[in-house]
Amino acid sequence: MKKHYIIVSLVFMAIVAIVTVAFWRIRIRQTIHQREMLQKQVQNCGADIEKGIVHFTNEVNYLLFSEDLTLIMESEQTMQNALVKIEKLYATYHDLIKNIYIYDQQKNVVNMYYDKKNTLIIDPYSAQRQKALTEKETIIKTGDCYEYSLPVFKNNLLSGNIVFSLDFARYVSTMSEKYQLNDILWQWVTDNEGKVISHNLKQNIALSLI
Repeated sequence: MKKHYIIVSLVFMAIVAIVTVAFWRIRIRQTIHQREMLQKQVQNCGADIEKGIVHFTNEVNYLLFSEDLTLIMESEQTMQNALVKIEKLYATYHDLIKNIYIYDQQKNVVNMYYDKKNTLIIDPYSAQRQKALTEKETIIKTGDCYEYSLPVFKNNLLSGNIVFSLDFARYVSTMSEKYQLNDILWQWVTDNEGKVISHNLKQNIALSLI
């Protein structure tokens, strides 16, 4: 009887061990699958952000080649004709573009932005000083945003600049919302020094350098 009890106990322990190992292997496979899924989500998010920036720059260059932006400064009629494509571009990349400025060689400026009511404001005015124009495409960090400047040529001569004030942190945060998984996956944006400047985690946390 005692021998029979020992055999039953050993069989039971063996079954428990087999079940435990099986659950452990299943858990490992689930963890690997979840990790691969999260990595794929991160890759897709990064690819979408990069694709959006490429599309934006392509559309900006198409705008420069297809429209004479200096006409915006000349009359109400020519302004309306030239602004149609700019307004469409602004609406498409509303989360990326914070402001648009257009400058000519005669101190004229057109400032475009969305107000708190999400209404597009077009504000033409004459500046007191002539802004120094750039003949090359440039991007400069100014505060929390970046100024993306492009030259406007007319008859092969520099006639003005169009400058986009870009909020990359806001754009990345908006794009990342599509891939956020609460308590599992969240994204953050850092500057060149590794300082976290934006994240989409809902809880209040303290972030150190990454």
